[in-house]
Amino acid sequence: MQSIQHGGICVVVRKFSLVERDIAAEEFESLTRYLKVAGDDDYITIYGPLSGGDASMDTQRALEDLGLVYLDDFYALDLFLPPWLSVAFAFRPQ
Repeated sequence: MQSIQHGGICVVVRKFSLVERDIAAEEFESLTRYLKVAGDDDYITIYGPLSGGDASMDTQRALEDLGLVYLDDFYALDLFLPPWLSVAFAFRPQ
């Protein structure tokens, strides 16, 4: 389970989707190398916080251009979290 302890825009990527969509690791890494990893485990990686709405939309478009599908493979969310709260994420197999 991964948790976010800050607010802002984050993108959660389901790792197995890269295999399912036949996306080369090098391609994906070239896209995400400048993004901060907020959480990572065997199933998902959380990137963020992204700096503003434009960065979020640019990241979403780049992921889609790579072949990933929004909601099936990744999800973007904008959270405002007070300092006393964190939110946890976990992969849930279907």
